[in-house]
Amino acid sequence: MKKVNYITLIEMLSEKTGLTKKEVRSVMDSFIEEIKSLKEVGDKIYLRKLGKFEIVKMKSKLVSLNNKVEKIPDRNKLKFKVTYHED
Repeated sequence: MKKVNYITLIEMLSEKTGLTKKEVRSVMDSFIEEIKSLKEVGDKIYLRKLGKFEIVKMKSKLVSLNNKVEKIPDRNKLKFKVTYHED
């Protein structure tokens, strides 16, 4: 299994596209900001041949930590689902 971090991904994309690392970083940062801009339940960004990002509603739940039970309230969560499968 290969793990790639943010910096390594920027270097890989820079080598593959011929863009500078600074240009690739700018594009990556803009892409991440667009994903972060999703606010409402049901908001989606669909990337063909990759997957989709969407906001989903998480129900409240009780959690136990160190013999204390706490309630986590309802919240929105960013979810990513892979939709591309290479055969």
